[in-house]
Amino acid sequence: MFTQKALKLSMPRIGMLWVLVLGSFCGWASSHDTVDFNRGKQWFNQHQDSLAEAVFVRLVQESDNLSTDQLGEAHYYLMQMAWDQDRFAEALAQGDSALVRFQNTDNAYWQGRTRYTLCMKYLILGSYETALEQIQGAYDQFERARDTAQMIWSLGRKGIVFHDIGKYGKGLATCAEAEALEDRYTQKSVDRRVMIWGITAINHDDGGHPEKAVELYRQILALENELSARTEIVRTYNNLGNSLRKLGRFEEAMSYLQLHLEASEKQGFRYGVATAKTNLGAIAAEQGRLEEAQDLLDEAEAISYAIRDTEKILDVLEQQRLLQEKRGADGRALAYLKRYNAVKDSVYSLDNRRQVQLLETRYKAEKKEQEIALKDARLDRQQAQLKTTRVLLWASGLGLVLVAIIALLTRNRIQRKQELALQQQRTRAKEAEVQAALDSQEQERARYARDLHDGFGQLISILKLNLSSLNRENHAELGESERVLAEMSVELKRICFDMKPQTLVDHGLQAALLEFATRVNATGKLQVQTDFFGLEHRLSMEQEVALFRIVQEWINNILKYSEAQEVTLQVTRDEGELTLLVEDNGQGFDPQLLESGTGNGWRNIRSRVDGIGGDLELSTRPDIPGTSLIVDVPLSVS
Repeated sequence: MFTQKALKLSMPRIGMLWVLVLGSFCGWASSHDTVDFNRGKQWFNQHQDSLAEAVFVRLVQESDNLSTDQLGEAHYYLMQMAWDQDRFAEALAQGDSALVRFQNTDNAYWQGRTRYTLCMKYLILGSYETALEQIQGAYDQFERARDTAQMIWSLGRKGIVFHDIGKYGKGLATCAEAEALEDRYTQKSVDRRVMIWGITAINHDDGGHPEKAVELYRQILALENELSARTEIVRTYNNLGNSLRKLGRFEEAMSYLQLHLEASEKQGFRYGVATAKTNLGAIAAEQGRLEEAQDLLDEAEAISYAIRDTEKILDVLEQQRLLQEKRGADGRALAYLKRYNAVKDSVYSLDNRRQVQLLETRYKAEKKEQEIALKDARLDRQQAQLKTTRVLLWASGLGLVLVAIIALLTRNRIQRKQELALQQQRTRAKEAEVQAALDSQEQERARYARDLHDGFGQLISILKLNLSSLNRENHAELGESERVLAEMSVELKRICFDMKPQTLVDHGLQAALLEFATRVNATGKLQVQTDFFGLEHRLSMEQEVALFRIVQEWINNILKYSEAQEVTLQVTRDEGELTLLVEDNGQGFDPQLLESGTGNGWRNIRSRVDGIGGDLELSTRPDIPGTSLIVDVPLSVS
């Protein structure tokens, strides 16, 4: 057994041994993480994304043994893999994290490379101002790193951003700057030269000079055998076809667009397929082949939404709007215009959110770097002082703090969930109450209609038969009685239709609205024109009843108050949404009168729209004739 003196003498040696063991473990962990990092890069370059992603996720979450630049590279590779798997928000967050890491080490090349890649991502999402900021930052960092080749590529990308913003003059000036730098650069590249010409051409094309663009595209095609890959040639097929279309040379344009389509389909390049079909659809529309144009644009639209390319979505929505105007389908044209504006608004919102997220990411990364620096300082102090007990106390204290933080966060999360659940419960109860009232009203209407039809209707029919059997020579007034009974029968049918149209139950919304419009037109007070698109399949009964009652209530209001002579009733259905449009040429009014009125008509309309999860828009002014009521409803096919 140790004596007390022997124990005192052994304590410094035990402390030294603990430090050596801890140092050895840290050295092994650091070496092991470096091996994993290199293996992850190898798998990434071999397109083994699942293996590479697993390695990099562990490194950025658990490891403190890699350098800041290595962790930045890990975030960069995670950004690329997340983007390829359509996890766009995560990809942008990983790119922000990578950028902050490289800024902390002032690594100019990797800052430029990360900003260049982020510019491409934001450009696809349609966030042009952020893309311009990123590509300017990339150029500045490559200039610091004295990487002339990457500076030229950055200028080319900047020319694309200016083109997409619509600043074609600045796009041309940027391309001229890139070509001048390429001329001075000793290491010439046909690929870079062709890239500059291609971007110059698209700025000429959309800037109003497609003939200049055609000349540049033909120069690019002449260099096909000198290029390292066919990517630029395939892109040029499309761009040349688009410029020829603008010049009215449709047959030649279609030949190049077809080449682009075939190459894109062979490569599985969906963006290229969508682009080619959009341009081919535009040509078909200009030549009057409207059905073919519709098919091509519908296919392009589906692909654009599938790949989530905002620039391509905006392009095809604009072509769809122009096509609907050619077809005279003003309702559908308006619907496409609304969707175009909605996409533009979402891009603006994305810009704001990304700026906030970047600040948060930078703050978290700086805080993490401070924590790592503090930990290193404490470890150095512990090694110098050889007091292992301080390491244990520090670790215990940190553990208690983490436990307290986790407990606090857990309690707050549970409390927020409870509050959210209570709020949702109240909302559902209120919605159920409103829906129950409307359902009860519909049931009462159906019961009254049935009772009137089965009771009074049969009695009127029997009375008519009895009157017909009497001797008309002795009862001249019977003819007048039969006429009155016929009018009573017509009025009874109208009342039954208003309460519960059997056509709606048996044949659906389109048939019921057509019958309703026919009845209104028969009065001679108002002419209702109908237009239906995409109603081959029935909606849910709840949606059909709600939409019918909305139209019935609103057109009755038009008859009472607007002094209109004509009404346009349109129902348009596309993927995921149905749009109801009711327009009249009567007197406009202040919409606030509906909100402050004492009647229930407007309240019933809003309740029915809310009951089917729709959106309601009313466009009217007292100083301008005409009123438009638009209802957008998410589809539920039965």
